[in-house]
Amino acid sequence: MTVSTPAGSPSTSGYIKLKVTRSADTDLPINSVIDRTAASVITHSASATAPTWTPAVAGSGLLATSGLFEFLVFEDSNLDGDYNSGERFVTTSLRLAGAPTTYSVSLNPSSGALNDSVIVDVTFSDGTYATATDAGTITMTAAWLTGTKTFATAQALGFTGKRRQILSVNSSAVTGAAANTASFTDTATIFTSAVTKTATFTFNSETAATKFNYVADPGIEVASALDVELEAGDATGTLSVDLAKTTVYYTATTTAGAQVKITTTPNASTVSTTISTSGVRYYTALADGTVTFPVTISSVAAGKGYTITAEAGGTDFAYTVAYADPGAEWTILPGTSFKVVKGGSQKFTAQLTDTFGRALASKAVTASVSGRNTATFSGTTDANGVFEFTTTDTDTRACCSATTDVITDTVTLTYNYTNVAGTAATATGGSVTITYIATAIAATTITILNQMSTI
Repeated sequence: MTVSTPAGSPSTSGYIKLKVTRSADTDLPINSVIDRTAASVITHSASATAPTWTPAVAGSGLLATSGLFEFLVFEDSNLDGDYNSGERFVTTSLRLAGAPTTYSVSLNPSSGALNDSVIVDVTFSDGTYATATDAGTITMTAAWLTGTKTFATAQALGFTGKRRQILSVNSSAVTGAAANTASFTDTATIFTSAVTKTATFTFNSETAATKFNYVADPGIEVASALDVELEAGDATGTLSVDLAKTTVYYTATTTAGAQVKITTTPNASTVSTTISTSGVRYYTALADGTVTFPVTISSVAAGKGYTITAEAGGTDFAYTVAYADPGAEWTILPGTSFKVVKGGSQKFTAQLTDTFGRALASKAVTASVSGRNTATFSGTTDANGVFEFTTTDTDTRACCSATTDVITDTVTLTYNYTNVAGTAATATGGSVTITYIATAIAATTITILNQMSTI
């Protein structure tokens, strides 16, 4: 260590001393004061402004125990051999690492499936060994790893005595339930003779899925109610996903503790590297026999997507997933085509939603009437995306000959917006046809149900 003294300090080097405030060595107790005369412990190199202090560990009997040492470096201005309040000082520390006699290894978790992550720790018997400056390596080989892994100083976790790597179970050669041994061997630079350790990683068995479903979300729409959950007899489904929802969760059901095989294949518009789990993945079921996992796509656009398949032993379960602009569409009551008696009125209830059924509230919309009548209605959708208005047949012309009279109105609902791609768009499904008739339609059959009452 080098002590740089401030301006005005005494030029005589004996004024700088070290007081022990923490010690791991009983031969160097706390409150011991070391100065330049203690040559067997610390070699002092005199300097008026920057004296250096070099620990002399070998053969001294002091500083010979591994552990943490802390010092108060002070200017002994009155040369009384101890620190006094008011004297200038600085603190420093020194940690000595002992020579380890062995090491241990651990895998966390110690069981799993392909593509799982495993924390591998190599822990030395001396807790201060394996810092960033220590030499020597530990090598690891296992059937479930690709290549040999090396635990060197770069993997040291500070002064914990551990060297750590987070490894992926990535050897596709290993399948099925089996206990697989990982072997560890040190180099001679750490121990006087080689020390070999082993650890066991157990693979869970691969079992066919019995059910497969997506986790419901407002940004996902199924083509059919049967697509909510795939199982035998209904093995395929189609999902439309909002562009804003880059991650979709899926749940596979199989045997508790077993692994299920999932294959994700991008469609023609999608690059495989943009899908987080492209290719084959194995997931381990929990105690209830289910496992839920995400699929994330990093670059989305309308038309992009993938097919995700759960191996089921016979006919596999598969979702075809396509991303879509949420857009906007109208749902109109009483319908898109109906009859009204001439001179009558009709109330419309129109709901504006996106294609995933989510209400579009507070949107400026219009409804225009053309044909037999002319009218325009403007307003804003409410919290449920609803806009209501009433049309009335005020035309006094003759009605209602289809060959000589104008007998229809067209009602057009309009909502203009900018889509995700940044281009102008208009909500779909906003057209209604009203046909006017002279009189109400008579019922051709009236059925009266016998209603019994008890007195």
